[in-house]
Formats: sequence, C-alpha cells, structure tokens
Amino acid sequence: MGACELCGKSTEGLVNIKIAGTNMNVCHFCKNMGKENEIKEDRAFKFKKNKYEKIQLDIVSNYLSLINSFLGKKGINLHQLARAVNVKESTLNKYFSGKIKLDIETAKKLENFFEIKLLEEVSEVNTADYMQSKDEDDDSNQSLSLGDLIKKQLK
Repeated sequence: MGACELCGKSTEGLVNIKIAGTNMNVCHFCKNMGKENEIKEDRAFKFKKNKYEKIQLDIVSNYLSLINSFLGKKGINLHQLARAVNVKESTLNKYFSGKIKLDIETAKKLENFFEIKLLEEVSEVNTADYMQSKDEDDDSNQSLSLGDLIKKQLK
C-alpha cells in the first residue's frame, strides 16, 4: 500500500505517469493529469570490437614492366590511363619514370583496370625463424633477447 505522490491519498494500485517531465506514482484518480509511462527494461549495451586482420601489402618488384606491357596490349597512352584510374597524369609519369614509388591505393586502381596482380601479401618476421637459424656454436637453450634479434638483422 502506497500513497499517491500528487494528492497524498493512500491506495494500493499506483500508476507511474509523467507530469511536466517528472515521473510520479499516482492513484487512479490522478492518473489523468499526465501521460502514462511505458516501463522499459534496462538494456545493457554491449559494444563489440570488430576484429580486423592486419594484412600488409607490398608492391611487386617488376610492376613497371607489367604496367608497360599492359599499356601496349590495351593500346592506350598515359593520358587515357590517368583519366581511367582517376590519378593525375603527372603523378603516373613520376611512378613510371621511377622518381617516386607506387603507393598501395594507386596500385589497387591499376590492378582493377589492367586485371593483373600488382600487390602481394608480406609475411611478418617470426621469432621462431630466428631461433632455428641461430648460430650452432651457441649451446644455450635460452630464448632470444632483443640484442640477439638486432645482431641477426644486422648480419
């Protein structure tokens, strides 16, 4: 048994309403003074973190010869290629002359246009590979230290 928060009358059946932005428990006589609230369940929001695999891409070493051969096969010039892949002609000229290295985004555009493979996945350096190639005269069964890795890299 509770009391109406509006008139103070003691009653059993209280209704939750909203009056002027305030939630109140009132009797059946006072419930017409505001809007009846819908009781909502508290939802626990769970944000999921998307897992993306980090794939490193690198451009193949013979990309200039591949592109030049396909330019000849398609019979287009540099200006037409620039318009087709939406890259400045001067930028493409710098790529093909070897002044700057081809970036991944432009390589993807060229891959799609020529339908060739210009990008390759790069594998990460694994410490186990270093353990197997460690000098045979070193008889210790300890794990590699940072210094060991640097020495191997410098060799």
